[in-house]
Order: sequence, then structure tokens, then C-alpha cells
Amino acid sequence: MQAKPMTRNLQELQHKVEHAEHVTHITTQIHAASNLDQILLDLHKDILSLFDAEDLTLFAFDAEKKEIFSKLPHIDGVEEVRIPITEHSLAGFCAKYLRPVNIADAYNIPELQGIHPSLLHDTSYDKRTGFRTKQVLTYPIVADNKYLMGVLQLLNKKSGSRFTRKDEEAVDEIAKALGIAFFNLRKISKKNPTKFDLLVSNNRITQNELDQAMADSRKGMSDLESLLIEKHKIPKLDIGKSLAHFHKCPYIEYSERTIVDVELLKNLNVDYLKKLDRVTVVAADASSTKMCPIFSVNWLRRHRPKQLKNLQAEDSTKTTAQSSA
Repeated sequence: MQAKPMTRNLQELQHKVEHAEHVTHITTQIHAASNLDQILLDLHKDILSLFDAEDLTLFAFDAEKKEIFSKLPHIDGVEEVRIPITEHSLAGFCAKYLRPVNIADAYNIPELQGIHPSLLHDTSYDKRTGFRTKQVLTYPIVADNKYLMGVLQLLNKKSGSRFTRKDEEAVDEIAKALGIAFFNLRKISKKNPTKFDLLVSNNRITQNELDQAMADSRKGMSDLESLLIEKHKIPKLDIGKSLAHFHKCPYIEYSERTIVDVELLKNLNVDYLKKLDRVTVVAADASSTKMCPIFSVNWLRRHRPKQLKNLQAEDSTKTTAQSSA
């Protein structure tokens, strides 16, 4: 009579051990991810397998745009879905208040309003995919128990009418691992500012397009400024403003009437200028508000021949002095 209960207990214990090992395996994969896409896309099915749910959506927090976003595989590539952090969606509400939401029926307005008077279920995903959302368990992904990193959302309980306390505990465990991973990846992804970040911020070019242009420039296809102007059709004025933003100095558009301060040309490297075909950057005197454009040797030869001659003489003198030393 006691054999069956003992067998059942052993089976339950074995199931718990296997589940714990599975959780550890997935957690290890989460922490080993080298970028956010690996978690949002590549690990989607593995993370979903931990839960009694039909589907799962992982959102990451975009600190600059104050939105949460997810990435979904699409026939033409990857689709990015962005959601504002408001009460107009369960995930947005969860991100705003950093509190879990457990709903038995996403379309039950009284149930939603029982949590918050303005809470709504965003039906756009259902309309776009044909999926019918019923039960929802939405959980905040945080770092240090206070910094929003994202949101984990389970959709439709496979067995039962709503997600249970046990489901919430399982989600909490994975959400903690995701919080640490997202936080570490954010630290890694924080790159040093570049001369053309303002072009990306102002939607003149995408980050991917800029990265590709930089890669093409490194291959010697052309200088970066020329690629931006000729291939990506970015006006010179916008490039000048982006350079000025990076160098933290005003931008002055070139004019034939511009008087170039001789003091600002003293330390120019003539050999470097010989490699240039066009205006490249704006130079500023660090000790004052003086500024001047830096031009190619050809431009100096046409427009400032006397200054170029002086520069070349100074450069020759420096070279001779270094050789003597």
C-alpha cells in the first residue's frame, strides 16, 4: 500500500531535480549571452520551456527613449516592437510601477480596472498575429531591486484558468537572472561617443548605417565624411553640426570671407593635410573661443598660399631639428 505513494514521491523529487537542473542550464546561458539579441531572440524558446505557458514576450528597457521593446522573428528578418511605459498595456503598466500583474482574462475590463482605473490590454499583438490572449502574468525585470531593465510576460496558462503562485515564483527566479544579465550587457554596450552620434540621434542615419559606413571607411573605400555625404546623402551642414556637438564648440559654416587666424594654423601637420581632399573638421583654440576650419593642402595652396608656405617651412625646420637630435 505504501509503494505507490513512495514511487510518486520519488517521481516528484526527480522532476524537481530535473527542473532545477534545467533552470540552472538556462540561467547559465542567459549570463553567457554576449548581446541582448541572444536573450530576446535565441533564448526565447528555452526560457519559455521553463513555464506552463503558450507564449512568452521579453521586453528590454530603452533608457534614452523611455520605452520597453521586444524583438520578434519575422519572415523578412527581425521585427522590433516598442511599447510606451504607461497604463495602456499590461507590460507598460508593469514597467511603470515595477509590480507584477496576474490577469485571468486580458479582455475583462472590470478585472483590469480592479488593478488600476486606467489599465488597458493592448490588443495590437492579437490583431497582428491572430493570437488570442487570455491569461497574462507580467513581471518586472530589475537590477538591484530598483532599476528597470525590462519586463517578462507570460501568455495563456496551459493548464488551469490563471497563473498560480508557483508560476510567479518561477518567473521571479528567471527575472532576477535576466536583471543581472541585462544590467551587465548595458554596461558593456555603453560605448564612447563618436563624432557622428548626433546624426543618429536626429534620425539622419541609423546606427547600423553609420557602423557600415565606418567599416567601409576603414577598408579604404573613402573617407567617412565623403561616404556620409555621397552615399547617405547627409547635408554638409548636418555633418558640421554633429562635429561641433562632439567637439563641444560652435559650428561656423565655411565662407570665402572667413579670416583664418594664423595662430590656429601653427601646429597643423602638413603631411596629414596632404592626405585630405576636402574640409574635414573644425579646429578650436583650447584657450579661447577662436575657431577656424581645417582645409586640405590644395585649398590652402589656392586660398592661403603664404600661410601654406610658412607651414611647410616650419615643418621642414622641425624635421631637420629632429634629425639632428
